[in-house]
Amino acid sequence: AAMDQMRRAADELRRENGEAAARSGQRASDELRKLEQRLRGTGADAAERAAADLQAEAQQVAQEQRRIAAEAERMEKGGEAAGTDARRRLAADKDRLADRVDNVRREAGRLAGARGVRPGSDPARAAGELEKQRVGERMREGARQLREGSPPASGQEQQLAQALDRV
Repeated sequence: AAMDQMRRAADELRRENGEAAARSGQRASDELRKLEQRLRGTGADAAERAAADLQAEAQQVAQEQRRIAAEAERMEKGGEAAGTDARRRLAADKDRLADRVDNVRREAGRLAGARGVRPGSDPARAAGELEKQRVGERMREGARQLREGSPPASGQEQQLAQALDRV
């Protein structure tokens, strides 16, 4: 329904009918607001959904780290470790992934304190594990080393992937 209202608003704008476009735009906005409220839910339902989303993001981050570890291993074995462009690309990937890890840690910490989430639950454990293992910091350190010319360390990358798998 909201998408239809947005299409109508765009059509009205093309016809230079600003008043009708504004009405359609307002209806689209109202529909989106209603949808957002339904999706947010309340209490435990919202916390459960947020925890499930967080778990999915953590799994995607772990999968991406395994890809980085495989790439580092391939570079080591293939003698590509000296390739500046390849190292730079891998460093940039690691930096982006470290940002995602930090977001997962922050969100897990926020969820751990949310109403409807019991102490010692998965979000609390995940936040603690990411903090304890310093995953984001270690990723950034590895990225810095790559940019400075060090060869990729596939063993370190595997350890990071294993730490993420435990989250």
